[in-house]
Amino acid sequence: LVGVLAGFSSCVSAQTPVPLELKNIQIGVSTTDDVTKRFPGARVLRNAIIVTMNDYVGAKCGSNPYLPGPNYEKFFKCQTEVQNDLFVGAGTMGTFWQFYIIDGNIESISVTFHSNGFVGASGSLEVKYGKASQTNTEIVKTKGGATFESKVMTWEHPDGSIRIDQISGNIDESRLVMSSSKYRLSREEAEKRNITEGAKKL
Repeated sequence: LVGVLAGFSSCVSAQTPVPLELKNIQIGVSTTDDVTKRFPGARVLRNAIIVTMNDYVGAKCGSNPYLPGPNYEKFFKCQTEVQNDLFVGAGTMGTFWQFYIIDGNIESISVTFHSNGFVGASGSLEVKYGKASQTNTEIVKTKGGATFESKVMTWEHPDGSIRIDQISGNIDESRLVMSSSKYRLSREEAEKRNITEGAKKL
């Protein structure tokens, strides 16, 4: 009987999906306090938390002295170490993080990073979450008006979804978005309300 239970336990464990999480911030579970403790320098807004690379480095290492000397060497060493905290895979550093809050929990995370790290970031996601559910190529227009082909990879998850875009906004920017089903439903409902309110103003 013990052997049977052990086998059943290992089978259930093997089928348990990896939680949707990034930097130990779990979608649908982690709170505002979890984010502010994990990322000193975070700016808490009404329904979101913003973390930039510069704010995080400043909170952890102080101001950049710029001039050569012991203080600069100390700052540079600290900066190099804490930037590792912002990696989203294979040396790819997230420069702009947004955490979206619903009912006190983090329900979506959006991270912008340099597009030369797209392969590393998407590869890390495949190692953690398996092969992408879907991989497409989309035509995107940058803020400057130019059009490019962008690789888009998505993962469907029991608790939500993951999407990573090779080009997002600017040619040198990629974006990773991890969201719960609750967040997606909230966005859909908000869009319906906006359409209804807009129609009333016609």
